Amino acid sequence: EVSTPDESGYALVRGEVNPEAYVFVFNENLELGVITRADEEGAFEVLIRAEPNALLTIWQESQGVTGEQKQTVVPED
Repeated sequence: EVSTPDESGYALVRGEVNPEAYVFVFNENLELGVITRADEEGAFEVLIRAEPNALLTIWQESQGVTGEQKQTVVPED
């Protein structure tokens, strides 16, 4: 799930992955990314600089195994 960007230009990305997995969120338009770690239940949330319609690539790494990359677009207001 991705929110519309706030007034500071950050979008909230949240979701569920494997418990305690590292989660990578990469903004393809700005060529910048954020890494976070999911909690014991697999929930994560992270803020990333993004504009509406920016393409985000999201994937996880758990126990040394890299998961499938998924892409989503930041929604407009």
